[in-house]
Amino acid sequence: MINFKTVNYQEELLNTLKPVNKGISFKVGESVKAEVIEILPSGGVVVRAKGQLLEVQSEIPLQKGTQLLLKVLNLDENNRLILRILSLSKNGDKFKALENTNINSFEVSKLLDIFKNTSIKENIIQSWQFSGKILKEKIMNSGLFFEKKLLKKENLKDDLKFKMYKLLEDTSISNEDKKIVKNLINTITNYQIISKDFDLVFVFLPLILPDLKTSHFLYKKISQKSKEGHFLAISFEFKDIGKLVVSLFNIDKYLAITFFSENKKFLDALKKNVSKLEKDLGKTFKTNFIFSNKIPNIKDFLKKENNFIDLKT
Repeated sequence: MINFKTVNYQEELLNTLKPVNKGISFKVGESVKAEVIEILPSGGVVVRAKGQLLEVQSEIPLQKGTQLLLKVLNLDENNRLILRILSLSKNGDKFKALENTNINSFEVSKLLDIFKNTSIKENIIQSWQFSGKILKEKIMNSGLFFEKKLLKKENLKDDLKFKMYKLLEDTSISNEDKKIVKNLINTITNYQIISKDFDLVFVFLPLILPDLKTSHFLYKKISQKSKEGHFLAISFEFKDIGKLVVSLFNIDKYLAITFFSENKKFLDALKKNVSKLEKDLGKTFKTNFIFSNKIPNIKDFLKKENNFIDLKT
């Protein structure tokens, strides 16, 4: 069984990375408006407040142009300013990051083709060896928790976002290749924003299967009639069979598994071979297997939020 927490930040604080100068005109207790000016490769954020630029560290992923309302708390023992985020607003609604995330066209294979250096490829892309432990590890190192790990000074060497930033510093990589790296960093950042906005885990999985083009993972804790449950969706796109989405909806002892595929031949093969899985799961759950030839859009999942059971088609 896989157990991990969704993105749920307890404290939305900003800490200046350097001691503040005497000329900084902030007073403890006051509220100030600020704007995110730049996102740094180090994970830091540059904000403009009261006509001054501050380099800060944030637990939550922020976008350039985000408007903030901050409360000045105090100075820590190193004379660094501590600010609390009272509110933030992004340009557009919470689907903006989703629209900017090239979910359906970003291919793992492109990363393999672009990076000629074998050591680089092996450092980023992992072969598929599925287990609960490995899946949890890949999710935790997907870049989704990068800033939080950075703040807590946790080990970052296996974090995908950290690896991407390191590649940007690699002088042996061409500028053209670095554009692809930046594209993946932006994709990861948008996943962070989506995950926070919708209180779920939504990540790009750096794993490969034979003929796999893309893979994405979405998880959310849900509740229905005072009972807690889980919703999980994993989407794949294969060169031979096309798109495949597998969703699992679980409340108490009820488990619904839906296979979405536009490939009728493949869907028929699944129906014929699902009996063993149904028998094994039936020992613990009341199961319901559903087969659909309509591929759902990720927005359909997000807009339904807690009412995931209505997604059966």
